[in-house]
Amino acid sequence: MAVSFHLASDPVFQDGDGDLLASLKRAKAKNRQEYRMRRYFSYSLLIIDEVGYLPVDPEAANLLFELIARRYEAESTIITTNTSLSKWGEMFGDAMAAQAGREGRH
Repeated sequence: MAVSFHLASDPVFQDGDGDLLASLKRAKAKNRQEYRMRRYFSYSLLIIDEVGYLPVDPEAANLLFELIARRYEAESTIITTNTSLSKWGEMFGDAMAAQAGREGRH
């Protein structure tokens, strides 16, 4: 899919969840969260790779949820993980956010 987007000249961004979440947390700490969110929103396809490979603290989980919620129905987002959806509540420490992720999948 990423190759198809790339060949069609649509902007694609791929990042591991650790780097993406660290970037969002740094932006929030510098009061630049909205700028960073808009940057990630500008891509036609955002690929967030290896979600759950590293521990996700509550602040990072909320930022990730906000990013996905804002892209939902507007732009394509691919999330890769080795963690089953039933374990997302444990991974993110918030069963409600994990449930929203399960309900939002297409």
